[in-house]
Amino acid sequence: MDALLGYLGFETSETRAAAIQGIFTLVGVIVPGLVAAVSLVRREPRRLQREKARDYLIALEAELNAELSYLVSIDTEEHWEKVVAHYRADPAYTVFVPTVTGMPVLDLVRENIEILPEEVIASLVQVYRMRSVLMTFSSDLRSAGFRAISQERQLNAFRDYISMLMSFRRSVEEALQAVHISLGTRPG
Repeated sequence: MDALLGYLGFETSETRAAAIQGIFTLVGVIVPGLVAAVSLVRREPRRLQREKARDYLIALEAELNAELSYLVSIDTEEHWEKVVAHYRADPAYTVFVPTVTGMPVLDLVRENIEILPEEVIASLVQVYRMRSVLMTFSSDLRSAGFRAISQERQLNAFRDYISMLMSFRRSVEEALQAVHISLGTRPG
């Protein structure tokens, strides 16, 4: 070490002591800085994942609110009574069932669902599954095969469809509640 310090021009013991002290000071500054930098680099992906999860939750909140607004607007009892009245009045009548629309945010989130909190995942899976069943069922109710069955069977199938809509509504409400809890927000 003395030879190296001498080669670098630190001839006296005082300059050598100052050089050694400077080296230790430099190491004392660099090492904690490197540790902090590595720590930041390691934390950044987790921070970005949390941020992405929050963005998904906010988008899901908006989509679930929109879906719930639509479902709440359906007066199933009144609608049922009108459909039954049409069937009684017209033997050729067949109920019209609209196509169940997609939920694009839910479809997008499904690809990265693992970043969401578990309680939100469980409720979203229920919503996704119920929506898939409703889409299939509404398609069946729009088919020529449905129009070919007796009016009594059509009414039974339509009653089942309305029941499914109400179950779907409850699933959407539960998912929305889970999202609100996860975001720490209040409904509305």
